[in-house]
Amino acid sequence: MQKTLIFIISLIFLMSCSTKVSLNRETWRGNLTPDSLQNIVLEDLKSRPLYSFNEYEIDIYLKWLSQTEENFYDRLRHLAEKNINQPYELYLLGEFPFELYDSQPLYVLNKSDCVVFVEHMYAMALSYDWTSFMKTLMHLRYKNGEISVLTRNHYALYDWKTNNDWLVYDITDSLDVPTNLDTIRYDKQKFFAERYFLETDFPKDSLLFSYIPAENIEQASNFLQTGDLVYVVRGDEKNRWIGHYGLIIVDDDGLVNILHSTPPKVIKQPLMEYVNQSLVTNEKNRKHNELAKIENPKIHAYNVSLDEKKFKFFCKPKSYLIPLPYFYGLKFLRPLEPELLPWEK
Repeated sequence: MQKTLIFIISLIFLMSCSTKVSLNRETWRGNLTPDSLQNIVLEDLKSRPLYSFNEYEIDIYLKWLSQTEENFYDRLRHLAEKNINQPYELYLLGEFPFELYDSQPLYVLNKSDCVVFVEHMYAMALSYDWTSFMKTLMHLRYKNGEISVLTRNHYALYDWKTNNDWLVYDITDSLDVPTNLDTIRYDKQKFFAERYFLETDFPKDSLLFSYIPAENIEQASNFLQTGDLVYVVRGDEKNRWIGHYGLIIVDDDGLVNILHSTPPKVIKQPLMEYVNQSLVTNEKNRKHNELAKIENPKIHAYNVSLDEKKFKFFCKPKSYLIPLPYFYGLKFLRPLEPELLPWEK
């Protein structure tokens, strides 16, 4: 009786295991389609977060999504919301193993920073399998799709926006609200020398840009659409720059949200909630910066005196208080699905 019971339990276990196909290097085939999968496999993918997928699972999921959802903006929303709670990690962009200047890999699926998140969501929404996703991602990330640290879109406006005009266009000045004008200055020669120890001949340059100041964002949000790209304008008392990326998602009830990768994970929150939180952070940063102006000269004097001492075994230099940036406003770009992707031309 006991042997019979064990046999029945073992048989049930083997049958339950045999009904589930794991998509991996051994089970995946190039001609695999959603229709050829057992329902349990596709239902498993539908129920899991996007950031838990491997390459083979992304391949079959993009095939299914591209066949069942014709609208680019709906696919983008679907994928972005499916990626909520993806863990955040800064500096995930690199060319390894194609180049050795940056040890970060060419792509990461289980975590993101703000740029990686936006690029992956756009690339997946535009694609229909793993191969098309990777080709599209490379054209989003690199000028003309040429993989190199020198051709990577390091700067949001100077590089990313300019080299991706096949997908996005600037709508900041068309949202029927007053905007501010500012200038960003670039020294790419210095940037590559300090970060990657590369000698280049990039000339210094500058770019005039517009953004919507914090007090006008709520009015401008009435004209935003799902899929719009958010550039967060940050800076100090002298300079402004693009310090963060996000995507606009408009709920069915009209609520305008920003969906973005920010410590500690990808979140979706009302746009104005994010703006108001940023303004509160401004006040905290202002107090910190005022303290830094007072304390840093004292710290500098202490460190100088420490260098002059002959015996300093028990004395360590003090760290300076690093100034924190302020939130100034937002800039918006709108994607328009191209008839042909860059690599298809």
